[in-house]
Amino acid sequence: MNTKTAPWTHAKARQATVAAAKALFPSGCVEVNAVKAAWTAVNVPLASGEVTCP
Repeated sequence: MNTKTAPWTHAKARQATVAAAKALFPSGCVEVNAVKAAWTAVNVPLASGEVTCP
């Protein structure tokens, strides 16, 4: 969460945590998709420019 910017929104938090999952698990789509699913479950939609998993 060191990339926090003002104003901090749920969409920005989603984008940052998805990017963090990709950075921590560069070849792990399971982890990236789990983070995305968690945000989707609490109704935070896909952010533009969000990291994707091949």
